[in-house]
Amino acid sequence: MSEVLKELKPYKVFKYFEEICGIPHASGNKEPIKNYCVNFAKEHHLSCEVDDYMNVIITKEASAGYESAPTVIIQGHLDMVAEKTRDSKHNFDTDPLELKIVGDSIYANNTTLGGDDGIAIAYALAILDDEDILHGRIIAIFTANEEIGLLGATYLDAKYLNAKYLLNIDSEEEGIFLNSCAGGNSFSAHLKYNCEDVIYKNIYTIDIFGLLGGHSGTEIDKFRANAGKIAGNFLAYLNENTKFQVININGGKKDNAIMRETCITVASDCKEDEMRDILNTFTGFTKIQYLKNDPAIEIDIKINDKKIMRAIRDSDKNKLINYLLLSPDGVIEYENVDNHYVQTSLNLGVITMDENEILITHLVRSSIDFVKENIIRTLKGLCGILDIEYTMSGNYPGWTPRENSHLIDVMKRVYLSQYGKEAVVCGVHAGLECGIFYKKNPDLDIVSFGPDIFDIHTPKEHLSISSVSRVWYFIIDVLENLKD
Repeated sequence: MSEVLKELKPYKVFKYFEEICGIPHASGNKEPIKNYCVNFAKEHHLSCEVDDYMNVIITKEASAGYESAPTVIIQGHLDMVAEKTRDSKHNFDTDPLELKIVGDSIYANNTTLGGDDGIAIAYALAILDDEDILHGRIIAIFTANEEIGLLGATYLDAKYLNAKYLLNIDSEEEGIFLNSCAGGNSFSAHLKYNCEDVIYKNIYTIDIFGLLGGHSGTEIDKFRANAGKIAGNFLAYLNENTKFQVININGGKKDNAIMRETCITVASDCKEDEMRDILNTFTGFTKIQYLKNDPAIEIDIKINDKKIMRAIRDSDKNKLINYLLLSPDGVIEYENVDNHYVQTSLNLGVITMDENEILITHLVRSSIDFVKENIIRTLKGLCGILDIEYTMSGNYPGWTPRENSHLIDVMKRVYLSQYGKEAVVCGVHAGLECGIFYKKNPDLDIVSFGPDIFDIHTPKEHLSISSVSRVWYFIIDVLENLKD
């Protein structure tokens, strides 16, 4: 076990965070991190339950003098988004993250850091491990598979939410307290295709990479490029300039991450210099389009020497191109023209291909359920026109602001006292587990907050050391002040 963070303060927070980073815990890999939390509870003689979905619930009784204080839930999720650079050999199933400190920030070497949401688990464990912090009864709820559809929260029994307050430590901007969020739904188009013989002698692989990517909720308003949409535009442009066949297309890993890379394999009669001319012209226009918002886009082409016999039938190729061209993407609507708070968005997150179908998955988000359903109707309509099947999954509710939140009042008061300035209270255009918890127990007073984490869901993700420290002392003061 490395000790890169051993000199950082508060010691226990960074100790537990580094231990968490040493445990493979990408979405879907629930067992190792669950076992770690259970062992922690045993070592500290705390009550612990694990439900059928491997959510972990640890309870600590109130401090002396706080026996009559209301119960507080401290909550975060156990999984992380697994993204890495093209040249990284990291195996998220087996390898610990390689941490490094650069200035005031903690990074992982060429991978996502998992500060979203490992820092929440580290905070909670440090609180559970500290006998000097004053607090009422604490229920620490660690949910599984949040990043692939808020699944742990969905399966959590409402009996574990028997509390007055819930502190969700799953936000990434210090000093911003979230009191509402968007609902979401995953939509997948299943393009069944038939094959035909490859009739063109030259096989090319086109790589689209270098995009910034990012969280499809909190960073959708930055108008970054989407590699899947660029792939659709390129195929349409290529269709105007030459005859070709599509052999393969793949891109993206998570529907809640803006697609950073896509790889396409095509067959064409174009000579290499002709194909490069077409690609260079397209790349030039694309770079101009995203010069300010995504300036490092690269599109590379290589001759593929593999012997390939089968390609997608031409009519199915046209379906693919039209679907990628016509499906909406990015910000659909703002809440109002003044604050630019995103109300509704759509993200093309994943394109995969097997022997029978091309699967194209989007994540639809909106703070208004009816508008979310309208976007889904648009995708259904497009599938109907193109004769493409579809499925939906992972529907989760939005979270509306609570009137007269005592928790918000306490947090604002503590923040002003510690920081000398007012905190910001607002909503976020992202899916939070808070919406599910609120639906299960509408009496819960919930706030989402956290330290500064940058570039989440990308290999550039980093966590501010000083912000982690400030938020730690803020949480301690909030717990001490939640007496009624």
